[in-house]
Amino acid sequence: MMPDNLGDISAKTARRAFLLDALSFFLLLLFPYLNFIARNDFVFESSNLIVGVGFAFLAGGLALFLKLAPFPGLRLLMLTGLILVFADFQFIGGFLVVAVTGSAFLIMLCLPSAHRSLVVTAVFGTMVVATLVSLPFADAGPVTTSASTSSPAENAAKSDLPVYVHIILDGQLGVEGFQDDAPAQKAIKTEIQELFSGNGFRVFSRAYSLYDRTQQSLSSAFNSEKMESSKACFQRTNI
Repeated sequence: MMPDNLGDISAKTARRAFLLDALSFFLLLLFPYLNFIARNDFVFESSNLIVGVGFAFLAGGLALFLKLAPFPGLRLLMLTGLILVFADFQFIGGFLVVAVTGSAFLIMLCLPSAHRSLVVTAVFGTMVVATLVSLPFADAGPVTTSASTSSPAENAAKSDLPVYVHIILDGQLGVEGFQDDAPAQKAIKTEIQELFSGNGFRVFSRAYSLYDRTQQSLSSAFNSEKMESSKACFQRTNI
């Protein structure tokens, strides 16, 4: 005879699988976003919570789709696809993306299907908690700066000076960085030179940045000195 509570056990197992799937999908979507905020020194604000709620709804929809269409191997493909997105955000393309995604696929392939979401939840849950600890929050207080030692006369604006406009081309490569032996790059190089020269700009073709992050480059440019750390001089918030 079949146990009377077999249906209840089956329903509880199904609910547990749905919740684990939804949670694992949510964490896989959330972690790259939180990591992006932390790595770029954004301040975590209430608007980020809206994005998090959106991720929760999307994760729930994916879990519901998995529940309604339980094709063999679908959970493995969905988890691997989200890990691919995570790896692409984390490593910006290349061999590491393939290596991380392939390794994750092989590891999960060796696990029972019911345990894959549990393992992903444990791993990425730990990563999300660690990232949250490192995030600056909007209510952490205003950024303080040292008092200026300049006199009011030195700080006063001079109306007889010409207007100076500083145009920042974030991510713009110096024109000498384009390769002449590559026809497409050479064409772009010529186009950029003609664009600026034709509009009265002087082009410093060998210009380059000392830093690989915008916040450090801007801090250095605006303070006219080499910056050891940009956090004391520069803070931005995301929109």
